[in-house]
Amino acid sequence: AAQEPEAVVAARVEEARGEAARAAEMAREAGQREQIMTQDKAYLAGRLEVASERLLQTEAVLARRDSDLASMQAAKEAAEARLAAAAAEHAESCSSRVAEEAAKWEKAAAAAAAASAASSKPFSGRYVVFQPPSGLGEYFVALRNAAGIAAALHRTLVVPHILWDGKLDSRMRFSAIFDLAPLRRAMAAAGTLAGYSGALLEVDDFLQLRLAPDCLLFLHVKDPHLLPSRAYFDAVAGWSNLSAIHMPSQMCAAADYRRLYGGCGAPVLAFSHLYAAFEGFPPGSPLAAWFADELPAALSSSDSEEATRKAGRIIARLAAETGSFSCIHLSHLDAAVVSSRAPLTPTPDSASFGDAHEADTSAPHAVVDVAGPAAHSVPHLSQDSGGAPNTLRLPSTACDAFDAESHQPAGRAWVKELSSAGYSCHVSEAVLRANLARLPPRDPILILADGGRALPERLAERASNELRSEFRHVGDVVALLGLDIRLPEWPSVELAACAAASTLLLNRYSPLSALLERRASRRAVAFAESADGSAAAPRSLWWMRVGSDRCVPLFTRTCRFDLQPNRFGILGQFGPERKLQLQTYNVSSLIGWDGRVTPNASIELEVYVSNESHALATFEYTKDNNKLGLTFVVPPPAGGWRAHTWQPLVLPIRDRHYSFPRLTPWDNMDRLELYYAHPHQQQQRGDYVRIRNVYLRSSTQAPSSETARYTPCCDLAPVDHAPARRPSEQLAASAAASGGQ
Repeated sequence: AAQEPEAVVAARVEEARGEAARAAEMAREAGQREQIMTQDKAYLAGRLEVASERLLQTEAVLARRDSDLASMQAAKEAAEARLAAAAAEHAESCSSRVAEEAAKWEKAAAAAAAASAASSKPFSGRYVVFQPPSGLGEYFVALRNAAGIAAALHRTLVVPHILWDGKLDSRMRFSAIFDLAPLRRAMAAAGTLAGYSGALLEVDDFLQLRLAPDCLLFLHVKDPHLLPSRAYFDAVAGWSNLSAIHMPSQMCAAADYRRLYGGCGAPVLAFSHLYAAFEGFPPGSPLAAWFADELPAALSSSDSEEATRKAGRIIARLAAETGSFSCIHLSHLDAAVVSSRAPLTPTPDSASFGDAHEADTSAPHAVVDVAGPAAHSVPHLSQDSGGAPNTLRLPSTACDAFDAESHQPAGRAWVKELSSAGYSCHVSEAVLRANLARLPPRDPILILADGGRALPERLAERASNELRSEFRHVGDVVALLGLDIRLPEWPSVELAACAAASTLLLNRYSPLSALLERRASRRAVAFAESADGSAAAPRSLWWMRVGSDRCVPLFTRTCRFDLQPNRFGILGQFGPERKLQLQTYNVSSLIGWDGRVTPNASIELEVYVSNESHALATFEYTKDNNKLGLTFVVPPPAGGWRAHTWQPLVLPIRDRHYSFPRLTPWDNMDRLELYYAHPHQQQQRGDYVRIRNVYLRSSTQAPSSETARYTPCCDLAPVDHAPARRPSEQLAASAAASGGQ
């Protein structure tokens, strides 16, 4: 009890100490808060001072702006005053100019009214416009198609510029080079037949009307390497802001154009290009004969008087020695700009003029796209020279594409007809050598070249000696006569001079050759109708293919296969892991761009059987079993199978014999399997089959010019082919070669 107050005192002391500590902590916190408040006051005072300075600066800027605004307002009022004074000063002159323009329009309206009153047919007021191609032959084809479409749709034809050297900045009016009157008369005749005005305008006159189409029509034609463009419309007409609609135009005739565009009320129909875009009118219709005869005659007789006069002097000089001369069209469908003065440049990377084996990479080419600016010619892909050899050899020129198309089921009929008749699109040195001999001797030979192409010197010298003739260009005769020919006149003068030749050697695939042939045909008719037959009618010849055969040996030695009992009739197999190996693995030199053997392909072999009932039945030349290659059911030879006799077989390769040709590795074909006829599991032993001289053959000989004697491949020199190495070995060799370089 006595100690109890001491505990209370101790507790109170402890409590007092805690309160003192808390008071000290509160005092410390109050000091900190006071310090923070002091710092905040200093910071806010600084910010206030900065804001005051900025306010003063802003007020100064606003004051300057007010001053500038007042100055600008004063300048505006002064300018308005000067403008009013100028307007008042020139009011009288402007009124006189307006009166003059009004008088011109009234005069034009009176002339139009007089023309309308004089004509029984109203002016259509609707137009067909198209982009011109650079090639002159292509230009006339497109112009003819455009005239037919204009007649079918009862629209006014707009004749575009001629790009004499393939450039947009050197375009010329049609009437500046050729005579427009024959085409105008032909269109008037079409208007009479179809019941519309039959009018035409040149593009410069059309552009003054300030009309524009609602959109551009991009035509996709059957020609597989043409893609539509708009370069001419954008550069000449200023239609770069117009949208484009892609339209099909494959095998479209007049009825199709009426169905697609006949109900269109737009004043202007603008087509991207019309080359290969029109198939004409139905037989028996009023315009069919006009499109087939009258219109081509008008286009082929459109030389101007000046060009005719100058060409006449050239013709007289060429015919001065013998009374006649010949003309050859040295064609190149990828550079078909006909002018001796068109810009040229050496292009070592461009395609060769002839076959792949006769490339002349140093020859100059015209730097233009034949289809442009109406369309883009899709560039043909070239082979990849690195690594393993390319299995598919894609077309490298337009003529390559024609050759490939002639063997396709969906190819155009006229391409197949020309190929089957033996006409050559490539004018290679071999074709030149074979065809120049058909020209009459002693007559001078005029050369009309596409893209500045020239005859090889040695070939020209040899042909000149054999024919006792001299090769000449128009430029040579012009220099000799001292004629003054303007640059744009060269194409028309050259065409007129060549068309007047007694003998023409032309290219069936070239539209320019077709134009020359029409001119020659017109002259032939004139000769036939003339009273005296003293002069001979002109004669048109065509570049023809040179027959050649290429053979790749698959197996040339004699091999015997004993018949073994099996239900499949397997006779034997050549393969990489077999005892028998093929002589050649790489046959890609005979393979076209589509994965098939190039024209008139066949398999040749000789067969010897001991039993007629068990002869060779199936020939399977595939990379894998039953796929990737060729498979034949072997037919019996003429007269049937004969035992113990070597019998030659020629197996034509058809489309049905191929299995996945595009996927077949033709550069590594190392498998061949043979089957015999009438197999049985209990087949008696003792019979056998022998084979030898197995060849893969390709012939460029035209079917119509086959000779009576057929030369087997074993009697021909084999084609150069790569050694029979595996792709791995070829890749290693290529890598080693590149490493050495």
